[in-house]
Amino acid sequence: MNIKLLCSLPVAATLLVVPSRANAMSFTTFKTRGAFEAALGTNGFYTETFDNVRNAPDFRNGSVSVGNLTLSDNSGFRAKIAAAPDNLPTLNINNTPAALLSARSTDGATFAFKNPITAFGGIFAAISNDGRDTRAVFNDGSNLAIPFRGDGGSLIGDGFFGFIADSPFEAFKFRRFDDSLADGFSVDNVAFGTNVDTKPPQAVPTPALLPGIIGFGIAALRKRKQSREGLTSSEVDR
Repeated sequence: MNIKLLCSLPVAATLLVVPSRANAMSFTTFKTRGAFEAALGTNGFYTETFDNVRNAPDFRNGSVSVGNLTLSDNSGFRAKIAAAPDNLPTLNINNTPAALLSARSTDGATFAFKNPITAFGGIFAAISNDGRDTRAVFNDGSNLAIPFRGDGGSLIGDGFFGFIADSPFEAFKFRRFDDSLADGFSVDNVAFGTNVDTKPPQAVPTPALLPGIIGFGIAALRKRKQSREGLTSSEVDR
């Protein structure tokens, strides 16, 4: 497990500033890991449990790289990879290390990936609890609400949430849309990668090529007809 602490914020500084497409992305969402991984297939995705991360530094207003994933923060509230402390049981996921993060109205945790991906999922705890509206926000301005997985008004709730986008992305940021106060949450056992249609694209003739294709077809038909006529004459002469 390679862990690298970055003192600057190259990801946070460049994220979410230049729209990359005219239309917002669309998403297919999943609330079970089995359905999510079945949609991805057996190859093409990575997993990160954070279990091998030991004594990772606090990266508030900084960033840290773990494998093929870089986490950064500009909220200054909470940004650490560790087991949830005893005084924050709502952030506990399986009593193992997790990414302890936060989201504000303009600032928050950013997930950036070594290569463009189309799918991301993980076990979330305490996100969007108490009626909060926390979302994943992408470079083109698209956003996706992350649902709370608890019951009723309880603050305790965790469960899997994943999504597949209709176009690749290299990063996204967690932001709170309903208030400027921080939404503290945790995420663990993340999976991310691509969901690519393996069927080769079918070539479609452009209007400029159609006259040539039609002419070639007519010539081939004439040649075939002449060949048949020559064969018939030869058989008759016998």
